[in-house]
Amino acid sequence: MNEYIVLDKSYLQGAPGDELRTLAETRRLLVSAALFYELLTTSPEVRRKCFRRLPQIRNPVVLFEHIGVLLRREVDTGSPAGRPSENSLDFPFEFNRGLVTDSYSLPEEALRVLKEQTADVEGDIDRLIAYSETIGQLFPGLLMGTATTVCELRRDAYATICDLSWIRQFYEDISTNESDYPFPRIHHAHFSWTHIRWLQVNLLFALDLHIRHAGRLRRNLTTDLRVRLEHDVHDAQILALGVLEGELATRESKLQKWHLLLQSGDVEQSGHAAD
Repeated sequence: MNEYIVLDKSYLQGAPGDELRTLAETRRLLVSAALFYELLTTSPEVRRKCFRRLPQIRNPVVLFEHIGVLLRREVDTGSPAGRPSENSLDFPFEFNRGLVTDSYSLPEEALRVLKEQTADVEGDIDRLIAYSETIGQLFPGLLMGTATTVCELRRDAYATICDLSWIRQFYEDISTNESDYPFPRIHHAHFSWTHIRWLQVNLLFALDLHIRHAGRLRRNLTTDLRVRLEHDVHDAQILALGVLEGELATRESKLQKWHLLLQSGDVEQSGHAAD
């Protein structure tokens, strides 16, 4: 069993108190910048409840920045970046006690950082929308035909995304054709690379959005839907980190299934056989 486990907001907010306390006592909780952003931008009531559920001690969790840190390391070194826990922030800290109150106001520096992160999130949302518009070219026929045929095609699409040979070739294709990003050359241990896992996660989210919105995500876009897409952006980062770490604490069934799917590569075992 891995010492570290990536924490998701749904688990922090919704897990029974005894279960969360046991997890905190037996594992080291890995909190990413994506989760921290969600906690600082949610309602004061939810923020207070979530921070109260974390251990009120020195270094209550292990902090990690974001997926971009691992991607940049792979570009710079030409090697897998390793697990998030191996790239965590190492310094003594305690959470501001004001975070467990409804009246806490973020300092100006924190607001400035959040503003910068919000701009990054908006860009990630736009990219996710674009991915959902092109996924149908990779997996045609997902939206038409008999119920049985469509179910089989969708099942095959999930299985394909997790297939080593296919994802290796797809990565080679996009890295060859994309000149604006310095893709590292990957020759071995493909599933240990952040670039491969991040690509798989983005394909899973794009596939899901393409199916749920019948290929018309941009046309159906509303303010409320864009908010839900923001949650997807954060969930994608947390899922990728959980897959790389090998452990993920979440109460969202979609993330549970995808985490199992990416770990095992088994569509039947992960519960996608009937999707």
